[in-house]
Amino acid sequence: VSEAALHNFYYKPRIYRPKLEQLAGHVVVTTACIKGILTGTLESITDDYGRVTEIKTVNEEVFSYLLDQYLRWFGEDFYIEVQGWDNETGINSQYNRFLLDLAKRRGIPVVITSDCHYLRREDHELHQLVIAMQLKMSLEEYRASDGMTYADHCYLQSYEEILETAKRLQCEEAVTNTVAIAEKCNCEIETGVYHPPTYQVRTARDYEEFLQWKERLTGEGNEAKNRLCE
Repeated sequence: VSEAALHNFYYKPRIYRPKLEQLAGHVVVTTACIKGILTGTLESITDDYGRVTEIKTVNEEVFSYLLDQYLRWFGEDFYIEVQGWDNETGINSQYNRFLLDLAKRRGIPVVITSDCHYLRREDHELHQLVIAMQLKMSLEEYRASDGMTYADHCYLQSYEEILETAKRLQCEEAVTNTVAIAEKCNCEIETGVYHPPTYQVRTARDYEEFLQWKERLTGEGNEAKNRLCE
């Protein structure tokens, strides 16, 4: 995250594959959601009513190259990820079908997740307000727009909801694999304690520039006061 934010920020934080390769052995990687690392090589086939009937590769050679690359780098730390949501086009159901078939053919473990952008289902409207503020729109304008919208299923689902989805997709091992991933990680997050950042202001590169700006601002302020007194 730091690498992406500090060195590869272009409209949003990004990371290039050569940098990702350097993390091999230290991270767990998943294919993520429908806009994840493989979907740039896939296309949706739709019927006359706009329903997605199939997901297929645009270029099988490129798709296989990328998949083999990730498997070579991350091995058993690479997972196919499925999610239980869908919309009126049926795109995610077809995407899940494609992924599960791929996992079966290539022997890649599957993990199931929430498409999580806010904590609880009842936070949906609050999340809409936050995004509208970010986009400098009114709530009405945001809801009428086409971009950056999130449905009411984008919350952190319970174990029962996730298990029900996994059973429906016939991949109950995807739930067990969430535990397997957790056991690979050694991160401990302390809760209830705040650690605000420490800023060494006087050693900052632009501290002298700040002092000059402050002095100039103070001078201009004094001049304004003198004019008012006169």
